[in-house]
Amino acid sequence: MSRVFAGAARAVHGDAEGGLAEMSAALEEHRSVVGSHITDIMLALIATAYGQARQWDAGLRQVEAGIALTEETLEHVYAAELWRVKGELLLGKARTATKRTAAIDSLADAAQQCFRRALKIARSQEARSLELRSAMSLVRLSSWRGGSPRARTLLRSLVASFTDGFDTKDLRDAQTLLNGPE
Repeated sequence: MSRVFAGAARAVHGDAEGGLAEMSAALEEHRSVVGSHITDIMLALIATAYGQARQWDAGLRQVEAGIALTEETLEHVYAAELWRVKGELLLGKARTATKRTAAIDSLADAAQQCFRRALKIARSQEARSLELRSAMSLVRLSSWRGGSPRARTLLRSLVASFTDGFDTKDLRDAQTLLNGPE
């Protein structure tokens, strides 16, 4: 597991290919020793790294495997994050398209459904950090599509509900989104 986290850190700091190689090897080793237990977290991190490398389809394959695993094993600890990551990958794919078409709008609609599903799961699990991340994803999608105040209102109320942790990356990022252009 630590090798997956190390690979994820490499990917975040710009070495997506090296991070992906490290995470993939660690995942295979983990599966051979432990089986599928907590593999969903690893798949989400790998999918995120593929997104950082702009390899949307490869990331979507990983996140779909993670979602299928949560449904098969009923291990839902990271289900909300898997759905959020899927939405981010779909949104990334839509954003990098050369011109806006019905297919691009369809990707954005699918991303929105993923973010809403992630929100619902996070709320049911009382996973406020994952709920916050999902709300931030909705705000980014809304901004890309021309802006809707509903997503910002949701994020604003979530941020206001926190009583501590204001120095965490997620809450700092949420404040940045709220303070940015609408």
